Amino acid sequence: AYSQPDHPYSISIGTSAVADYLKKNSSIYDLIATNRHCAGLNEPQDCTARQFALTALSERRVFIEGWSYTTCPLKEAITNRYWKESDWKLNQDFFNDPKNNWEKFKKTGVDWLVVDESRPSSKDFSSIASLVMKSNVVSLWKINDPYLGEVKKPKNPCDSQSNF
Repeated sequence: AYSQPDHPYSISIGTSAVADYLKKNSSIYDLIATNRHCAGLNEPQDCTARQFALTALSERRVFIEGWSYTTCPLKEAITNRYWKESDWKLNQDFFNDPKNNWEKFKKTGVDWLVVDESRPSSKDFSSIASLVMKSNVVSLWKINDPYLGEVKKPKNPCDSQSNF
């Protein structure tokens, strides 16, 4: 890993430590949300979405991470849009303004937040989560009051319609 922006296509320093903590201290049924999806310096909806280190290293599910290697239909092989635009927008809106977007976002069933400070996001999630650790530019937050209702699972995961 290289520090940003020296090598913008690598994972951020701290990702590995946070993922290792999650692997050792979370349930295999837990769901993580992150604000890091894209290679490069920005997080547009149409990007080279090849960031999957959090999923790979933590061995946990992530609400939305990188989607370039999906089996769902994409318009292009390299730079492409996430097929559920409303879910992508929900994720981005939440990370940028957690207080005003939590009520809707919590229905995703997310248990943990991994915040990469090299990406746009709020710096404070304390109204809904507790800071567990920080490693370089990556912080890990545990949701204080996780959603206990039914999380709707799609019949077809490649359907463009959101469940939230």
